[in-house]
Amino acid sequence: MQRFVPLTGSLTDNAPGYNIVSEDVAEAALGPLCWKCSGTGSVTKKVSLVECKVCNGRKRLPVKSDVQKAKTTPGMITRQTLPPGWEPKGPRCFYGSTPADELPSDLSLQDGEQMCVFVGDWRIIQRKGGHRWTTDDIVTGWVAGKLSRDSAASASVKHTLDLGCGNGSVLLMVAWQYPEARCFGMEARSEAVGLARRSIKYNVGGGPDGSCRVKVINQDFRTLIPKEDLLDDCIEGVSNLSMSKNDAHAILPEEFGLPASSKFDLVTGTPPYFQVDFEVTKSSPRAKTAILSAKVGGSEDTNETNPATAVVSPLEEPTAGHAAAPGVTVEKAII
Repeated sequence: MQRFVPLTGSLTDNAPGYNIVSEDVAEAALGPLCWKCSGTGSVTKKVSLVECKVCNGRKRLPVKSDVQKAKTTPGMITRQTLPPGWEPKGPRCFYGSTPADELPSDLSLQDGEQMCVFVGDWRIIQRKGGHRWTTDDIVTGWVAGKLSRDSAASASVKHTLDLGCGNGSVLLMVAWQYPEARCFGMEARSEAVGLARRSIKYNVGGGPDGSCRVKVINQDFRTLIPKEDLLDDCIEGVSNLSMSKNDAHAILPEEFGLPASSKFDLVTGTPPYFQVDFEVTKSSPRAKTAILSAKVGGSEDTNETNPATAVVSPLEEPTAGHAAAPGVTVEKAII
């Protein structure tokens, strides 16, 4: 390989290009490759911005008429056709065999609600046209249930916690896979908390506030009092997070009525998996609440989705599964 420097330049200057000399050294007389087109003879022209053909430049898609109508239709129950002799796995639904007209009043479906098939013979109450459980919940629930398929490890799971549990989809999946564990969820949106508590009561039993082995508290974990002395334990092994002592919050067992010596053996958090900048209208309080702008890995002038993780602690050794957003590595979490 030989480098060719223009005659107008210093011999110590970097060459703007080079030729690979093969059999014909005379090719050097052609001069160095063009730095702009890399020797192709053509360049890519910048594309000017054009109006979006999907939203026609409105930035938002219109609300589907069928979704808008579904919010005011009477509640409905989704039923499934099962093969003869099929028996559901896992713990049985508490009110599964109770006729609809004999259910407690708070379990009656309201307009726009739907009772959907879930895991085993369990059901979940969701709003039509609203936030519903999706594939990402199934993946999170499956990862969280890996220990349940190991009888020895499963017995060690006594307390679980689902952060931002929404209507309780992952929380209920975990409770179904760990029937002996006490499972807790934390959610900021009161409407989602109400749906989750009703689903818990239908499947597990308990009072209207979810006072049984599965419980949801209506609280935003960003508002918890910082515990300076627990900072190192809370973020031990967590890298690439822009977290300071002013941002660190400890979620303590006392918040859930557990002894101070207790630990959550399994902690789950549903996605978003990726950090995506987006905005919401002022008329959409549900969407605004759904945005986590705790600035963990985010910028100061944008609302970004907070990376979600599913980790196991202290049962992380020897088996642990975790899922995290790009740029976030969770090796160990102690809470």
